[in-house]
Amino acid sequence: MTFLLLLYDLIRNLGDDAKWQAILDHVGQPTLYAILIAIVFCETGLVIFPFLPGDSLLFAIGAIGARENIGLNLPLISALLIIAAVAGDCRNDQEC
Repeated sequence: MTFLLLLYDLIRNLGDDAKWQAILDHVGQPTLYAILIAIVFCETGLVIFPFLPGDSLLFAIGAIGARENIGLNLPLISALLIIAAVAGDCRNDQEC
């Protein structure tokens, strides 16, 4: 229930860095990274999930991570998401 309240508060105040930090502190960075990797992998690697928001997700994470007060590691996220996309593509094509 706390997560839903934090998410609702975040949606109402998207420009507030404190709201982003609160939801990131609640979820945790490793969990956020795992969710992002799973979404990108499933979008590129599984035929039944092309509707997942991969491209817009990448743009949003880049825009949010560029803020100084959020504390996301953009080079790490970039490397992990590239690996997830390539692994998903290899899974889908089965040629790697």
